[in-house]
Amino acid sequence: SDPKTRKNLINMKALFRLLRPKQWAKNLLVFAAWIFVGQWYDLALLASTALAFAAMCLVSSATYIANDVRDVEKDRLHPNKKNRPLASGQVPTSVAIVLAGVLAVAGLGIAWAISPTSGQIVLAYLGLQVAYNLKLKAMPVLDVFCIATGFIVRAVLGAAAIQVSLSGWFLLCTGALALMLGFAKRRNEYIIQHENDVEIRESLVHYSLQALDMLVVLFAGLAAMCYAVYSV
Repeated sequence: SDPKTRKNLINMKALFRLLRPKQWAKNLLVFAAWIFVGQWYDLALLASTALAFAAMCLVSSATYIANDVRDVEKDRLHPNKKNRPLASGQVPTSVAIVLAGVLAVAGLGIAWAISPTSGQIVLAYLGLQVAYNLKLKAMPVLDVFCIATGFIVRAVLGAAAIQVSLSGWFLLCTGALALMLGFAKRRNEYIIQHENDVEIRESLVHYSLQALDMLVVLFAGLAAMCYAVYSV
Protein backbone atom coordinates (compact mmCIF):
# COMPACT_ATOMS: atom_id res chain seq x y z
CA SER A 1 0.00 0.00 0.00
CA ASP A 2 0.99 3.65 -0.37
CA PRO A 3 3.29 4.70 2.56
CA LYS A 4 1.50 8.08 2.84
CA THR A 5 -1.89 6.37 3.11
CA ARG A 6 -0.51 3.95 5.67
CA LYS A 7 0.91 6.84 7.70
CA ASN A 8 -2.48 8.61 7.68
CA LEU A 9 -4.17 5.44 8.87
CA ILE A 10 -1.66 5.17 11.70
CA ASN A 11 -2.29 8.80 12.67
CA MET A 12 -6.05 8.24 12.70
CA LYS A 13 -5.55 5.20 14.91
CA ALA A 14 -3.39 7.28 17.26
CA LEU A 15 -6.05 10.00 17.37
CA PHE A 16 -8.68 7.42 18.26
CA ARG A 17 -6.44 6.01 21.00
CA LEU A 18 -6.03 9.55 22.32
CA LEU A 19 -9.78 9.59 23.05
CA ARG A 20 -9.36 6.55 25.35
CA PRO A 21 -12.50 4.78 24.06
CA LYS A 22 -12.02 1.98 26.61
CA GLN A 23 -12.92 4.49 29.31
CA TRP A 24 -16.32 5.13 27.72
CA ALA A 25 -17.60 2.00 29.49
CA LYS A 26 -17.78 4.12 32.66
CA ASN A 27 -20.38 6.30 30.96
CA LEU A 28 -22.80 3.38 30.61
CA LEU A 29 -23.96 4.35 34.10
CA VAL A 30 -25.94 7.08 32.31
CA PHE A 31 -28.38 4.32 31.24
CA ALA A 32 -29.15 3.33 34.87
CA ALA A 33 -32.17 5.64 35.21
CA TRP A 34 -33.64 4.46 31.90
CA ILE A 35 -33.22 0.82 33.00
CA PHE A 36 -34.79 1.31 36.43
CA VAL A 37 -37.72 3.32 35.07
CA GLY A 38 -38.67 0.22 33.09
CA GLN A 39 -40.16 2.05 30.13
CA TRP A 40 -37.86 0.32 27.63
CA TYR A 41 -40.48 0.59 24.88
CA ASP A 42 -40.31 4.39 24.98
CA LEU A 43 -37.86 5.22 22.20
CA ALA A 44 -37.88 8.91 23.09
CA LEU A 45 -36.45 8.13 26.54
CA LEU A 46 -33.86 5.82 25.00
CA ALA A 47 -32.85 8.48 22.47
CA SER A 48 -32.41 11.10 25.20
CA THR A 49 -30.29 8.69 27.26
CA ALA A 50 -28.18 7.77 24.24
CA LEU A 51 -27.53 11.45 23.56
CA ALA A 52 -26.53 11.96 27.20
CA PHE A 53 -24.14 9.01 26.88
CA ALA A 54 -22.62 10.52 23.72
CA ALA A 55 -22.23 13.91 25.42
CA MET A 56 -20.47 12.35 28.39
CA CYS A 57 -18.14 10.35 26.13
CA LEU A 58 -17.13 13.48 24.22
CA VAL A 59 -16.54 15.56 27.34
CA SER A 60 -14.68 12.81 29.20
CA SER A 61 -12.41 12.26 26.17
CA ALA A 62 -11.70 16.00 26.14
CA THR A 63 -10.56 15.84 29.77
CA TYR A 64 -8.36 12.79 29.09
CA ILE A 65 -6.67 14.64 26.23
CA ALA A 66 -6.18 17.77 28.34
CA ASN A 67 -4.61 15.63 31.07
CA ASP A 68 -2.27 14.00 28.55
CA VAL A 69 -1.22 17.43 27.25
CA ARG A 70 -0.47 18.58 30.78
CA ASP A 71 1.51 15.46 31.70
CA VAL A 72 3.20 14.81 28.36
CA GLU A 73 6.76 15.40 29.64
CA LYS A 74 6.20 13.24 32.69
CA ASP A 75 4.61 10.49 30.57
CA ARG A 76 7.71 10.35 28.36
CA LEU A 77 9.70 9.20 31.39
CA HIS A 78 7.18 6.51 32.33
CA PRO A 79 7.85 2.93 31.14
CA ASN A 80 4.27 2.43 29.89
CA LYS A 81 2.79 5.90 29.42
CA LYS A 82 5.62 6.83 27.04
CA ASN A 83 3.74 4.86 24.38
CA ARG A 84 0.67 7.10 24.56
CA PRO A 85 -0.07 9.03 21.33
CA LEU A 86 1.12 12.38 22.69
CA ALA A 87 4.14 11.18 24.66
CA SER A 88 5.35 9.08 21.72
CA GLY A 89 4.94 11.95 19.26
CA GLN A 90 2.32 10.21 17.13
CA VAL A 91 -0.06 13.14 17.65
CA PRO A 92 1.18 16.78 17.81
CA THR A 93 0.31 18.67 20.98
CA SER A 94 -1.35 21.47 18.99
CA VAL A 95 -3.69 18.98 17.31
CA ALA A 96 -4.55 17.44 20.69
CA ILE A 97 -5.43 20.84 22.19
CA VAL A 98 -7.74 21.72 19.30
CA LEU A 99 -9.36 18.28 19.43
CA ALA A 100 -9.98 18.58 23.19
CA GLY A 101 -11.69 21.94 22.68
CA VAL A 102 -13.89 20.64 19.87
CA LEU A 103 -14.94 17.59 21.87
CA ALA A 104 -15.76 19.65 24.98
CA VAL A 105 -17.88 22.14 23.03
CA ALA A 106 -19.64 19.36 21.10
CA GLY A 107 -20.39 17.41 24.28
CA LEU A 108 -21.75 20.47 26.08
CA GLY A 109 -23.82 21.37 23.02
CA ILE A 110 -25.43 17.93 22.87
CA ALA A 111 -26.15 17.96 26.61
CA TRP A 112 -27.74 21.43 26.43
CA ALA A 113 -29.83 20.29 23.47
CA ILE A 114 -31.32 17.55 25.67
CA SER A 115 -32.21 20.05 28.40
CA PRO A 116 -30.60 23.00 30.22
CA THR A 117 -30.34 20.83 33.35
CA SER A 118 -28.41 18.16 31.46
CA GLY A 119 -26.11 20.84 30.10
CA GLN A 120 -25.45 22.20 33.58
CA ILE A 121 -24.67 18.71 34.90
CA VAL A 122 -22.17 18.04 32.11
CA LEU A 123 -20.62 21.47 32.70
CA ALA A 124 -20.28 20.62 36.41
CA TYR A 125 -18.61 17.33 35.46
CA LEU A 126 -16.20 19.19 33.20
CA GLY A 127 -15.36 21.62 36.02
CA LEU A 128 -14.78 18.72 38.42
CA GLN A 129 -12.39 17.07 35.97
CA VAL A 130 -10.47 20.30 35.44
CA ALA A 131 -10.07 20.71 39.21
CA TYR A 132 -9.06 17.04 39.53
CA ASN A 133 -6.40 17.23 36.81
CA LEU A 134 -4.97 20.54 38.00
CA LYS A 135 -4.86 19.95 41.75
CA LEU A 136 -7.07 17.34 43.38
CA LYS A 137 -5.50 14.19 41.88
CA ALA A 138 -2.37 14.86 43.97
CA MET A 139 -4.37 14.96 47.21
CA PRO A 140 -4.82 11.57 48.95
CA VAL A 141 -8.36 10.29 49.65
CA LEU A 142 -9.85 13.40 48.02
CA ASP A 143 -8.59 12.14 44.66
CA VAL A 144 -10.69 8.97 44.92
CA PHE A 145 -13.72 10.91 46.20
CA CYS A 146 -13.52 13.05 43.05
CA ILE A 147 -13.60 9.92 40.91
CA ALA A 148 -16.61 8.60 42.86
CA THR A 149 -18.37 11.94 42.43
CA GLY A 150 -17.87 11.59 38.69
CA PHE A 151 -19.79 8.31 38.73
CA ILE A 152 -22.63 9.88 40.70
CA VAL A 153 -22.78 12.74 38.19
CA ARG A 154 -23.15 10.19 35.38
CA ALA A 155 -26.12 8.59 37.12
CA VAL A 156 -27.71 11.99 37.79
CA LEU A 157 -27.21 12.98 34.15
CA GLY A 158 -29.08 9.88 33.01
CA ALA A 159 -32.01 10.79 35.25
CA ALA A 160 -32.01 14.42 34.13
CA ALA A 161 -31.99 13.36 30.46
CA ILE A 162 -35.33 11.57 30.86
CA GLN A 163 -36.63 13.89 33.59
CA VAL A 164 -37.03 11.37 36.40
CA SER A 165 -35.72 11.33 39.96
CA LEU A 166 -33.31 8.72 41.31
CA SER A 167 -33.45 7.19 44.77
CA GLY A 168 -30.93 8.63 47.19
CA TRP A 169 -30.01 5.07 48.16
CA PHE A 170 -29.10 4.30 44.56
CA LEU A 171 -26.76 7.29 44.49
CA LEU A 172 -25.23 6.26 47.83
CA CYS A 173 -24.73 2.73 46.53
CA THR A 174 -23.12 4.06 43.35
CA GLY A 175 -20.80 6.33 45.30
CA ALA A 176 -19.78 3.65 47.81
CA LEU A 177 -19.10 1.12 45.05
CA ALA A 178 -17.05 3.68 43.12
CA LEU A 179 -15.05 4.46 46.26
CA MET A 180 -14.38 0.76 46.85
CA LEU A 181 -13.15 0.30 43.27
CA GLY A 182 -11.17 3.54 43.40
CA PHE A 183 -9.29 2.60 46.55
CA ALA A 184 -8.77 -0.93 45.23
CA LYS A 185 -7.14 0.61 42.14
CA ARG A 186 -4.95 2.82 44.34
CA ARG A 187 -3.95 -0.28 46.31
CA ASN A 188 -2.87 -2.04 43.12
CA GLU A 189 -0.96 1.05 41.94
CA TYR A 190 0.70 1.35 45.36
CA ILE A 191 2.01 -2.22 45.14
CA ILE A 192 3.26 -1.75 41.56
CA GLN A 193 4.94 1.55 42.44
CA HIS A 194 6.82 0.09 45.38
CA GLU A 195 7.77 -3.16 43.66
CA ASN A 196 9.11 -1.44 40.52
CA ASP A 197 10.41 1.76 42.14
CA VAL A 198 8.63 3.97 39.60
CA GLU A 199 6.25 6.88 40.26
CA ILE A 200 2.79 5.98 38.96
CA ARG A 201 0.72 8.55 40.81
CA GLU A 202 1.77 11.51 42.94
CA SER A 203 -0.82 10.95 45.68
CA LEU A 204 0.40 7.40 46.38
CA VAL A 205 3.26 8.64 48.58
CA HIS A 206 0.65 9.67 51.16
CA TYR A 207 -1.00 6.24 51.34
CA SER A 208 -0.03 3.05 53.16
CA LEU A 209 -1.01 -0.48 52.22
CA GLN A 210 -2.79 -0.96 55.56
CA ALA A 211 -4.84 2.21 55.12
CA LEU A 212 -5.84 1.22 51.59
CA ASP A 213 -6.89 -2.26 52.76
CA MET A 214 -9.06 -0.66 55.44
CA LEU A 215 -10.66 1.77 53.00
CA VAL A 216 -11.46 -0.97 50.49
CA VAL A 217 -13.17 -3.09 53.16
CA LEU A 218 -14.98 -0.07 54.61
CA PHE A 219 -16.57 1.02 51.35
CA ALA A 220 -17.26 -2.55 50.23
CA GLY A 221 -19.37 -2.98 53.37
CA LEU A 222 -21.04 0.39 52.87
CA ALA A 223 -21.89 -0.46 49.24
CA ALA A 224 -23.43 -3.78 50.31
CA MET A 225 -25.48 -2.09 53.03
CA CYS A 226 -26.74 0.67 50.71
CA TYR A 227 -27.68 -1.86 48.03
CA ALA A 228 -29.58 -3.97 50.59
CA VAL A 229 -31.57 -0.96 51.83
CA TYR A 230 -32.19 0.21 48.23
CA SER A 231 -33.48 -3.25 47.28
CA VAL A 232 -35.92 -3.29 50.21
